[in-house]
Amino acid sequence: MKKYLGVILGLFLASCAGFQVTNFNPPASESCASEDQLAYTSYSAEGSGTMGDPYLIYTPAQLLSMQASGAEVDWDKHYQQMCDLDMEDGFMVPIGNNMTQFTGSYDGQNHSIENFNFVPSDPYYGVFGYISGASIENVHLKNVDIANFGYGIGDTGALVGACESSGSIEHVSVEDVTLNDDDFNSALGGMIGSMDSCTLNYAVGINIDLTTSYEAIGGLVGVAFDSDIRYAAVKGLMINSTDGDFYGGIVGVLFAGDLLDSYVQDATINVADAGVGGLVGISGDSSINRSYISTSSVQANDHVGGVVAGSGIKASMSVSNVFASSDVAVTATDGGEIVGDLLGVTINNSIYDTTTTCSMCDETQTGATGVAGISTLIDGTSAALASWDFASVWCLVSGAEPELRGIPGSLCGDSGTAM
Repeated sequence: MKKYLGVILGLFLASCAGFQVTNFNPPASESCASEDQLAYTSYSAEGSGTMGDPYLIYTPAQLLSMQASGAEVDWDKHYQQMCDLDMEDGFMVPIGNNMTQFTGSYDGQNHSIENFNFVPSDPYYGVFGYISGASIENVHLKNVDIANFGYGIGDTGALVGACESSGSIEHVSVEDVTLNDDDFNSALGGMIGSMDSCTLNYAVGINIDLTTSYEAIGGLVGVAFDSDIRYAAVKGLMINSTDGDFYGGIVGVLFAGDLLDSYVQDATINVADAGVGGLVGISGDSSINRSYISTSSVQANDHVGGVVAGSGIKASMSVSNVFASSDVAVTATDGGEIVGDLLGVTINNSIYDTTTTCSMCDETQTGATGVAGISTLIDGTSAALASWDFASVWCLVSGAEPELRGIPGSLCGDSGTAM
């Protein structure tokens, strides 16, 4: 991923002058294991590691054993998590690294992994440091702290550091994540550091706090190259930076991929430099479609947009069927309610909230082709939402913005009204 990020950063710089997760299917019984199973210490205590007979993870000790020296010989195997795992503020070593990637599968079965930090030992940080062609699903992380390692590290996310080669991550969530370090030297995301030819579906980040001074930072994903993100939500995000570029509410840099059917709520992004957007930092050869940001604020020096900073990398992109309700503040140039820098960007059928502020914006979208301003809560009657699927993808909750069906903690259920 670093090779793509370097090209993207170079081109851009040259062109610039208290929400609670609930399980999808909670366990039928409060007892997740027998007394013998709760005494297991090895990941291979039960199961054979095949897809039909995966290793079964009942205890924190078993999960830690997946990270132990010698365990990498089984990083191509298949695993299922059988219980919620409280790591009791312990330290974890990433599963998979740049020498031996995790290539198997891990199904959390909607259980949680809670209360942990990472041992600074590898340039890729996450529960899964580096995955290649692997499948990670139904995993929910809570109370993750990655802070003050004191030296530069690589692609970092609470769940996955780096994903490549058709890796698949879906039905996952991270909650109460703190990443605080000025020494990150590559992509940083609340959930995933970098994606190269991977997919992320049905993903939620809740109460994410990121403080750093480097490039390519996102509420969920730092950098996504040739990768699609769909059905993603960020609810509660704080990003602060005194230096660095390319910050986004969902993804910092999106290149040759798409962001679809996703949203950000209650985000504050305050960056000293450039390339900041409510959903995406900078983007090229990509699209943002059927997505929105609400009750948020986005601030930076230049290239600041309520949805996306702009293309900025000498490549075209499109923004379609989106809604932006975020205060935007730019101290230099290139700021707009939806897109900061309109060069190379096509906006179609999109709306912004006229009751929010766009301070010092010099590329206002008022009256622009394909853009309209409204001062009321969006609902199913809005023209910009005409292409949104309210039967199976979205729902409307009384007095609130549209909600995604199927994501962890979805508010749709009985309170959702399909249009």
